[in-house]
Amino acid sequence: DGSRFEAVNLSSWYIEPPQRLKATAMLRAALADETELVTDLTAAESIYRMNAAAGLSPWSSGMVLAGPLPWLAKPVSRGVQIRDLAAAATLLPPWEADLLEWHRRDGCLAAVLCLPDRALPLLFRVIRRRGVRFAQLIYAPDRQRVLEHLPAVMRFLVKNRLFFVAIDAHREICPAGALFRAGRQRFWRGPGDSVARLDYA
Repeated sequence: DGSRFEAVNLSSWYIEPPQRLKATAMLRAALADETELVTDLTAAESIYRMNAAAGLSPWSSGMVLAGPLPWLAKPVSRGVQIRDLAAAATLLPPWEADLLEWHRRDGCLAAVLCLPDRALPLLFRVIRRRGVRFAQLIYAPDRQRVLEHLPAVMRFLVKNRLFFVAIDAHREICPAGALFRAGRQRFWRGPGDSVARLDYA
């Protein structure tokens, strides 16, 4: 909506062993400004309780993994399609189209999920593991809507020679037909609808 706020990502902090009991107090002091968007995208398991005590909420508790089956066999909902950024940039606010374009130039796959009621920008990071290319969703204003439309998402990814997708989420929103793998929790605290968003951009 054009409003601005500070964004802070916690990473790589360290406290000398004799001072460890003060870690939670240190975090609370560092995060005293409640108008900031705060994330911790790389928290070690030993930090989970401290993040919770400092007022952060789990953004995800693992990863939804999906391949082409059974999604390619399911019909795409009426009025739903995914378009390349070049063909759909005008459907987005200029700042968001620019955000996607910057990441596209840096090797990400940028697209727009066109729904009957709105257009959702999507960014995927392309990763290769053990010779297999897959897409990790790194930006979506509403990850639940993305999961609801996995048939359309998988058709778009397969067209771009990507056969698997990974989406950070919670087990309770994992759709039937996809696999949930519990893993590293990512945390957030902040303004707006941050819990609905997936935003590593």
